Amino acid sequence: MRRFFALLALAVLGACSQEIDQSTRPDNIVGTYHLVTYGGTTLPATIRADSVNLQLLDGTLIIASDGQWSETVSIQARFRGATQVDSETSFGSWNIIRDFAYISFFDKVNNYQFSGTASGATVVLNNVDGTQLVYRR
Repeated sequence: MRRFFALLALAVLGACSQEIDQSTRPDNIVGTYHLVTYGGTTLPATIRADSVNLQLLDGTLIIASDGQWSETVSIQARFRGATQVDSETSFGSWNIIRDFAYISFFDKVNNYQFSGTASGATVVLNNVDGTQLVYRR
């Protein structure tokens, strides 16, 4: 009977690892992701900027194994009857700041820091204005 409880205790301890989801390891976060929602809205999403209506058309986030990242988004602007599509790129460094893939990003282009989380095939970025961008592989 003692042997049974010893085996049971060993099984319970083995199941209580701090790492529940291996998809949050840094080497599993690395990859290319595509923007699917902005602020809870499926793309294309409308963004208001002063008197110009902007449409966020698509985006790509690349998280590299060397601690670097880049993000490129395509934005369509309509102003006074004219339409123009531009791509904007940001890049910087990233690191895991806690277990379970809480990520700190530093944007070297715009000189600010923001956070995100990663799990499985999804990365959620928290913009400085509170807007969430959801990327998926």
